[in-house]
Amino acid sequence: MGVSCSADRNIKAKINREGIWIEKLEHNPGQYIPPALRQAGEGDAVKVDLNRPMKEILAQLSQYPVSTRLSLTGTIIVGRDIAHAKLKERIESGEDLPQYIKDHPIYYAGPAKNPGRLSIWLIRPHHRRPEWTLMSSLLQSHGGSMIMLAKGNRSQQVTDACKKTRRLLFGQYRRPGGGSGTAEH
Repeated sequence: MGVSCSADRNIKAKINREGIWIEKLEHNPGQYIPPALRQAGEGDAVKVDLNRPMKEILAQLSQYPVSTRLSLTGTIIVGRDIAHAKLKERIESGEDLPQYIKDHPIYYAGPAKNPGRLSIWLIRPHHRRPEWTLMSSLLQSHGGSMIMLAKGNRSQQVTDACKKTRRLLFGQYRRPGGGSGTAEH
């Protein structure tokens, strides 16, 4: 079992001799988004289904110029530095990356503070640290991290690495979900 950081986890889990036990969470949290917030629309964004094979996603995205507005749906992996350290250990010990790291984009995210007693709060995209740039290159050389989501300006090193390896980095300018809750608990 791998988790990224205890700072952004609200799930209960335990490991004992009988196995790994994880709290069952809501499979459709979108049902709790008020209808008014669902009506914002996506405008002319290009719809990208991230549940397709990575080669198909990359082929679709290669048809559009930088700055094209995208609407991403599907599975993403949330990654933080401790998760990267565990993946690096696997590679250094001769193991392959888990298939899900090869099949899905990695969202570099950190926890967002709950603004008071609101019912909903969000994770936020995280600035990529220099060591994450090197780690992403290592993952990419093993078939992972082909699409990354993060925030902030990228260094020239990241830009050059993306051009060389033909991987993609999306800079996010809004919070996922587009807002936060307004009702108190």
